[in-house]
Amino acid sequence: MLELWVWITLFAVVMQVIRHSLQKHLTASMSPIGVVCVRFVFGLPFGFIYYGILTYFSDGTLIPSTTFDFWVYCFCAALTQILGTLFLILLFRQRNFAVGITYTKTEIMQSALLGLVLVGDQISLAGYVAIAISMAGVMILSAVGGKFDLNSILTGLFTRVAVYGLLSGFGTASASVFIRAAALELTEAGFLLRAGFVLVIVLSIEVCLIVFYLTFQDKSETQNIIERWKPSLMVGIFSALGSVGWFSAMTLERVAYVKTVSQLEVIFSIIVSYLIFKERTQVHEFIGMSLVVIAIFVLLLVA
Repeated sequence: MLELWVWITLFAVVMQVIRHSLQKHLTASMSPIGVVCVRFVFGLPFGFIYYGILTYFSDGTLIPSTTFDFWVYCFCAALTQILGTLFLILLFRQRNFAVGITYTKTEIMQSALLGLVLVGDQISLAGYVAIAISMAGVMILSAVGGKFDLNSILTGLFTRVAVYGLLSGFGTASASVFIRAAALELTEAGFLLRAGFVLVIVLSIEVCLIVFYLTFQDKSETQNIIERWKPSLMVGIFSALGSVGWFSAMTLERVAYVKTVSQLEVIFSIIVSYLIFKERTQVHEFIGMSLVVIAIFVLLLVA
């Protein structure tokens, strides 16, 4: 019998694949920062609705006691999640959907390294092997023109596509660690209420940062978002549902484990890429994705 956090993670994965698909459609009519804005602005109301439902059925705890560190973690989570999402959208404009998702899966390896640097989590020998396999997969994915000679692979690793993918993974990995740290700062109520509270706080900070930017730097995009409110609303709904899953799972379990289970997103994204976007994965891209998936399994089963 799978543990509860595994089922919650699987739910989050499905919601995220749908949200990514909807966001990719929006990239044809919106700027990258506009697509990022849609995710958080349209997701915030649903986040508050969810938290309102939780508090209604709770023991009366509306706002848990917080610490200074809690607010620092929430702000860092908001900022890094915005950056991670922005680089993901930029990545979608460069390569096909499935490959883009695979690049972001380096967040699992980056989460392990961030854990070592920030909180002293030790990495086993098998863990380092998994990291090496994953980076080999990323190098093959980034090979220019699918060539397997060393020069093209090394050159491809420093292309804009590879940089966007790695930065997206770094932003997401950092946000995940900060989200879990914020949730662990709360000692009152059950895991759902704690995760829900972190969710509305982080979303609120993200909306404030994005709206501030658009107000002073890109007012024209605001009108563009309003005109496309229907597809934007769908992005917001699935973004909020996915966030509920991620925040809850990472409150229950360590980020590395949650992210390991989330590797199923690679398989789902390939299906979406084939059925919806009619995109075909090249041989070297399939090999690269396979190596990344193998690395995730090594991390889960051996490390």
